[in-house]
Order: sequence, then C-alpha cells, then structure tokens
Amino acid sequence: MKVLIVGAGQVGQTVAQELAPDHAVVAIDRRYEALEQVPSAARVVQGDGVELDVLQEGDVDEADILIACTDDDRTNILICSTAKLEGDPFAIARVAHTQFLDTWHHSRKAFGVDLMVGRSSLTARSVARLVGFQSAEETAFEERFFAGGRIEMAEFEIESESPLAGKTVEHADRFEGVTFASLFRNGEMMIPEGTTRLAVGDRLVVMGNPKDVKAFGIQLNPSTAEEDVNRIVVLGGGEIGAQTAQVLQQRGLSVTLVERDPGRAERVAETLSNTMVLQSDATNRAFWKTERLDRADLCIVALRPDERVLLAGLLAKQLGVPRVFGVIRERQYVGLGEMSALDGVVHPREETAAYISRHVLESYADSVARIEHERAEVFETTLSTEGRLTDRRIEEGVPDLPGPCTVGTVLREGRVLVPRGNTLLRTGDRVVVIAHAEHAEAIADML
Repeated sequence: MKVLIVGAGQVGQTVAQELAPDHAVVAIDRRYEALEQVPSAARVVQGDGVELDVLQEGDVDEADILIACTDDDRTNILICSTAKLEGDPFAIARVAHTQFLDTWHHSRKAFGVDLMVGRSSLTARSVARLVGFQSAEETAFEERFFAGGRIEMAEFEIESESPLAGKTVEHADRFEGVTFASLFRNGEMMIPEGTTRLAVGDRLVVMGNPKDVKAFGIQLNPSTAEEDVNRIVVLGGGEIGAQTAQVLQQRGLSVTLVERDPGRAERVAETLSNTMVLQSDATNRAFWKTERLDRADLCIVALRPDERVLLAGLLAKQLGVPRVFGVIRERQYVGLGEMSALDGVVHPREETAAYISRHVLESYADSVARIEHERAEVFETTLSTEGRLTDRRIEEGVPDLPGPCTVGTVLREGRVLVPRGNTLLRTGDRVVVIAHAEHAEAIADML
C-alpha cells in the first residue's frame, strides 16, 4: 500500500511510524526539522503540500491513501482536493473546527474528502470514555468495522450491575445477529461455549450486524455513568472544551463550563443551552469559591497552554474536587500530566493519529486488528478452494486448525451471515476470524 502523508507534525510522525514498516510511506512537510523526525523507512519530500508539483514529487498519482494532517484545517481540505486532480487516493483530512466536520457529515462528497477526522469531537468522546460517561449505545471498549461497515466487532467489559453477569453464554446469546467471538478473563483468551458463565470483569468480544451489536451492548451494560457524579465542571470553552461539555450534557449530566474570553463564552452559551457557562479565569481561586466550583464531583481541564492545564488541575485538587482530568496537547507534557494532580490525561494528537492509523489498517489489510494488548488478532480473509474450512461445517473444521479460533461473521454474495457451529462454509466466503495472536498467521495461511 502506498501512503502519502502531508504534514510531519506529531500526528504525521506517529502515523508514519505505524505504517512505514509494512507500507510505502512518503511524508511531505515544509519544515526540514519535522522531516528529520519521520522514520527512516519512509521517504521524505520538503515542500508545501498544497502545491501540485510537490504532491507529484511525492507520487500522489500512485498513492492509495493521502493523509492531510497539517495544523491548518483549510490547508488539509485543499490538499485533498488537489490530490484528487492527479489521482484517486482515499483522501483523509484532519480538522480541528467542527463547522467543517458538520458540513462533511451533511454531504460525504464535500471538499473531495473521503474521511474527515474531527480532532475536537474525537477528543471529547475520548474524555467521556476516560471519565466513564458513555451512553448505553457507546459501552464498547473497542469497536471495529469490517466488510465496508456491514460487520461490527465490539469488546465489552461486564460490569457488576450487568443483568447478564453470572449468566451462561447460552442464556445471554439471544440476538440472532450476534456471535460471541471470544472471552478474556484474567488476561487469558477463552473461546466461549454455551455453558461458559459470564463473570464481572470479563471482557467479551462479539461480532455481527451493527444494529444487533448495539442492542446487545445496551442489554449487557444498560448504563455506565456513575450515579454519585451530580456536578461536572469543564474548564475552557475552546473547541475541545465545548465539544466535551456537549457530549456530557447529551448524557443528561449537569455541566458548568468556565471560559475566560467574553465573546467565546457568549457563543458557547448560545450553542449549549443546557450547560451553565461562566465567564472568568479558571485559575482564579476566589472565583472558584464564589461560584462553589469546589463542590464539583468531577473537573475536566481543557485550557491552553498545557501549563495552565497543570495549574488549574492542581488548584481543583487542592480545593477538594475528587477527580480531575486534563487535555494535554504537547507530547512532552503528557508524562508530567500523568505524574501531577491529574487523575488522567487525553492527548488529542495521539488520539487522532491512532484513529487514522487504525482506519487505514482496517480498511486495507487482511490482518486488521490486535486486541487485548496484542494477545488476540482479528483478521478478515477470503476462503480459497483448498482452504481447511472450505466445504466444511465450522464445528468440524476448526479443530483441525493450529489453534483455537472463532469464525465471527461470514460475508457471502453481499449478505452478512452470523454463523453457528453447523454453518457450512464455501469457496469465496469472506470471513472475520479471531484467534490467539501466536496462531493467527498460521490459521490465516490455512484458510
């Protein structure tokens, strides 16, 4: 696969590092010092990625994927549009401002961008996950899509409040469109059977059509929001802070947002009608006392620069806020944030890079994902005529493979099948399989 990355900042460097070992990667940036940080396995081109001749030097006409991840939204969109004039790469643009993302969601053909990655909305969802506030529809730890989005894999942790805790797989498996692919307990992978009981803390991987997977997730863990959290304070009304407040208010939570800039505070207040917006300096101790922010159950700090995140986080802790989380933008401050008063940090650039890399790998590689700290591998492949499972029932063929595995889903002639043990597999079936990482390659070779 040929990948052209325009913008060799932290996101571009991280994506290049992830892809360069196995793919032909070219990185473009105007800054020589940025290109010096790109992995040596990648080819580099110094220049402005908006210029057609620079893109041509990067072989844009041969690229399978173009990733525009400079620090300027408009530049990234323009790069994607220009690249489409020369070739037909799958064009990915990173944007920070939500207005571009909203336009793109309204019309997926807008701007000549095939995938638009909204840094702010992505970070906001990551913050919500970090602090434990997900809607019932978003309870999965991991979520991957196969077969062009028609097959979903999701990994759920079984909570103490789950109505399925202590139940057998046979009892819990009530959705025809879902397969129980694997179960992780105490770090070990198990292939679930009908008599296997689900225990609190187990991490269950299921596959199937997205609608049924979502419904199963709601049944498994009806709610993940902690009941003792009644008041949340978000410090900072920038794109990330405002998006985070919006995600939390959508969960039905009481949110107060603090923004220093009067104009920005007014605009956020108009947008977030159910959020209380206060205009003040978030690091002002007297203001905290006056507004009784110290009585908050949870504080999320999304200020600029990172030094103010650390300062405000320390202030919140000193004033008695039980849990404080921060959004850290610069890589060198992430470790410091984790060692400081903050209970957890989210790094937007790392979140964005991981999302882009995962999308690229899932869309264009047979071996699509490793989960549970690389203990298991999920791959998508097409059964050959000589394959070990071809023209056999799953329960008959799987024991002949080098290690335990589960055939999670089957795509046959455009239809998604959720297989059971007696399902007969055929030549040309596209299957999604989960197996122990050490056996996955050998199993794939036999299929």
